[in-house]
Amino acid sequence: MSTNQTNRPSPTMYEYIAHSYRNMMNFQGRSTRRNLIYFLLWMVLLNVISFPIFQHLGTIAIIAMIALQFPVLSIISRRLQDVGMSPAWMLAILLPAIGGALVLIFCLLPGQKFENEYGPDPRVTEGRI
Repeated sequence: MSTNQTNRPSPTMYEYIAHSYRNMMNFQGRSTRRNLIYFLLWMVLLNVISFPIFQHLGTIAIIAMIALQFPVLSIISRRLQDVGMSPAWMLAILLPAIGGALVLIFCLLPGQKFENEYGPDPRVTEGRI
């Protein structure tokens, strides 16, 4: 088990995922790259497992898949804020072919190591998830 800058044990993957769901309607503040990566891996796994089940349910499946995207949008918003960018950059996802890749690249940039206009450095408070 690794420790963070404050010598607390780093959160587990499960704790990151649970944190993302607890904050799924919170578009304020900042999130770490680790939080984003673990949550995106979880969402890919969830979509792969649920797609064969949902594809036979029609409208219910569409509503469920849309509802599952709120936590993703929330964490992308917080991640963009961590690198000092406006959450409005999420609109780049709408650009054909390059939009999703562009936002992913922005989200994988290192976060600012100081408090910015969106809040304190999440790596400092990471052990308190």
